[in-house]
Amino acid sequence: MRKVLLLLILPAIVSCVSHNAQSDNDLITVSIAPFGFFVETIGGGDFRVNVMVPEGADPHMYEPSPAQISSLRKSVAYISDGYLDFELAWLEKFYSVNNSMKKLKLADSIDLIRYEANEGEHGSSAADPHFWVSPVCAMKIAAAVKSLLCDLKPATCLKYEQNFKSVFDSISKIHQRAQKLFTPFADSPFIVFHHTLDYFARDYNLRQISVEKEGKEPSPGWLKEVIDEAKKNRIRVILVQREFDEKNAKVVASESGAVLKQIKPLSPDWYSSVNEIIDAIYESLTGTGR
Repeated sequence: MRKVLLLLILPAIVSCVSHNAQSDNDLITVSIAPFGFFVETIGGGDFRVNVMVPEGADPHMYEPSPAQISSLRKSVAYISDGYLDFELAWLEKFYSVNNSMKKLKLADSIDLIRYEANEGEHGSSAADPHFWVSPVCAMKIAAAVKSLLCDLKPATCLKYEQNFKSVFDSISKIHQRAQKLFTPFADSPFIVFHHTLDYFARDYNLRQISVEKEGKEPSPGWLKEVIDEAKKNRIRVILVQREFDEKNAKVVASESGAVLKQIKPLSPDWYSSVNEIIDAIYESLTGTGR
């Protein structure tokens, strides 16, 4: 019902702002908080960030408020993922609120993990949207954001180039740390409730097992398979996000003797978030913390 109401009032919002919209050269809207991290660190305080999906909300299910849609009218740019569920439903409507915004789709810079979409989904194929958690992908995100900021403010591009180098070096160190920790565990599995870490698993030759089955509530049969995998591989930790119900993850943990550990892939502090994920996976593989 809420989505229907928003769809009904959106044309009125667009009509109201289309004649009055004036871009604020310091305001960039992003779909999720981790993208704001790259704007703020590379921009060095030159830009303010408007986050559409607040931390703690599920970006697959989130519906923006009319106030959030109205706030888009002053944004000079919009940075999207490209494949988050809420974007598939709302992004073109966001653009219609302020058609002068520059648009950056981060998925265009990524070697995407693609899969065939089920009948009724958007398009004939889709891609995993969770690439920002991978340090390898984050380096590409940083480069794309730097280019956008230079385009927006050419006079201070040198500053953004220097900040980008610092961010890139920091991400590289995290990437090297992950490589060192996980190289001995090639093809080893870890368990996460929601399939957030496919890119991370791909880049470090690990195997992600998600409690959810294809993003849906697990069947009893699949839940048993996950529990059996946890027991067989002596998995010590089940990774969970606060945005999702932990009920089924708790069942796996209880039956396998593992513990739940919360990760925060939607945190606005990308460095801390990814380091914590690395620690949690390493603890799951070894039973020891880092």
